[in-house]
Amino acid sequence: MARPLSQQLLHYLVDWRDSPWPIDWESLFGRSAPLSLEIGFGNGAFLASQARSRPDRNHIGIELSWSAATRLFQRLEKAQVENARALLIDAEAALQHLFLPESLTEVFANHPCPWPKARHGERRLFASPFLDLLASRMRLGSRLTVVTDHAEYAQWLGEMLEGHPALTSCHPGIEAPEIPGRQPTKYQRKAMAEGIPIHYFEWTKQAEPEGLIVPAHRDQVDGSGSRDARTWHDSMPTISLRGDYDRKLLLADFQPLTLRETVDNIEIAVRLSGAFRREEPPMWLVECFVSEGKLRQEFAIMVIERKANELFLKLSGLGRPHPTFGVKLAIAGLGRVLMESDPKLTIVHENLGAEALATACKSEVPC
Repeated sequence: MARPLSQQLLHYLVDWRDSPWPIDWESLFGRSAPLSLEIGFGNGAFLASQARSRPDRNHIGIELSWSAATRLFQRLEKAQVENARALLIDAEAALQHLFLPESLTEVFANHPCPWPKARHGERRLFASPFLDLLASRMRLGSRLTVVTDHAEYAQWLGEMLEGHPALTSCHPGIEAPEIPGRQPTKYQRKAMAEGIPIHYFEWTKQAEPEGLIVPAHRDQVDGSGSRDARTWHDSMPTISLRGDYDRKLLLADFQPLTLRETVDNIEIAVRLSGAFRREEPPMWLVECFVSEGKLRQEFAIMVIERKANELFLKLSGLGRPHPTFGVKLAIAGLGRVLMESDPKLTIVHENLGAEALATACKSEVPC
């Protein structure tokens, strides 16, 4: 009998927001096994089939669609397999933060969106920067398999693969004539029924890409594989301000603030969008949105009165963000807002770092 959706979610869906980065996949699966990744698992049929037919491997699927995830859960329940898990996150963000270099044994992408319009070209999967990141996460000798029925996308993909120094075709040409034993996906069967040619790409990693891309953030964990309560708390970004402020005026005239910065070639945008106040005991909550490349985090910052004439800024439990540079920048930006609104406030303690504070202060009003 299939478990209810709530239990399927707890079992199959990896809560990447509340997991240490990068994820310890061996601990998550409870065993050491080659790691297989499918980018965009769609209705889940291919991933479930792989998990069932290849029990010696741990299988991860990445998607953005919740409905796709529920279909995958149903298939995994029916197949009664324990070696497959799902991530609901952008593929680039997942590879950047959740996977160690040289951790993947194989990668699949079945009929990725071709984004045929010229203005959408930058959204295509497997552009050069993404291939660099993906190749850094693949082991030497690991295989990348991509299948598409879109001719123009296939031509473009062939050019991207052929131009990458770490990847080599497994066949004499750029494309494979077919992949023996491969189970066609829903989209592939539809295309074949309409007489549309299918393009197969099987490429392997034969060299290390220049400038190995490492995870942007690493959490400290305890022996159980969970966030260590002490080190995780110590790593949470905070700032303390002191001064003779007027409680009634604090954030009363709050205006949305946007900060932008580029760090290590990653574009960062921070948006402080709204402020809310609780009367007793006094507390303020500020809504935040942070994007760092393809990583998106929505959360709230708390402003509380810690002692006389002292304000303490910290992350609330909403959104469970990881303390990336963008999150630190959001707290620094809110600190700037408070100090600009009341010049008597000054920083007495912070663990955000000089770069976050300096970036937040890039405005006409000094902080």
